[in-house]
Formats: sequence, C-alpha cells, structure tokens
Amino acid sequence: MKQVFSEFHTFEKEEENIRKELLQRNYTLLGKTEKTVIADRKRVVAKVGRFAKKSFKAFGDETAFFEWLKECASQVEEGAPAAPVL
Repeated sequence: MKQVFSEFHTFEKEEENIRKELLQRNYTLLGKTEKTVIADRKRVVAKVGRFAKKSFKAFGDETAFFEWLKECASQVEEGAPAAPVL
C-alpha cells in the first residue's frame, strides 16, 4: 500500500511540474505575441504617419492606436484628390 501512495505522490509531483511548465510556455507565448503586436503597430505608424504627418508613441494602448489610425485615415481622405470619373 505504501508503494501505491508513493507512486501516486510521484505522479502528482510530475503532473504539477508539467502544469507549471505549460503555464510558463503560455506566458512566454503571450509575451512574444504582445511584442509582435507592438512591432507591427510601429511599422504601421512609420508608414501611415508619413502620409498623415502625425506621430504616435503609445504602442501598448490598443484603443489609442486604433483611434490614431482612424484620425490618420480621415486626414488622408480629406487631403486626397477626388478620383477621376471614367
């Protein structure tokens, strides 16, 4: 009976270690995802900001980023010449 308890305890420890490892992997992936999102936003700001002549610094703020992008799009649309009618 002691052997069964010992094996069960070992199994519990292994399961806990696996759970901790998976949790750490998830945190690592989430960190990489956030870094990728911020890098993508920086690229968009570099490209779009030239057209609208607007800067942006709050790359971690999703709401502010999309508001800035909407303002830039409106500004570019207002300044763009009308498309010729064919």
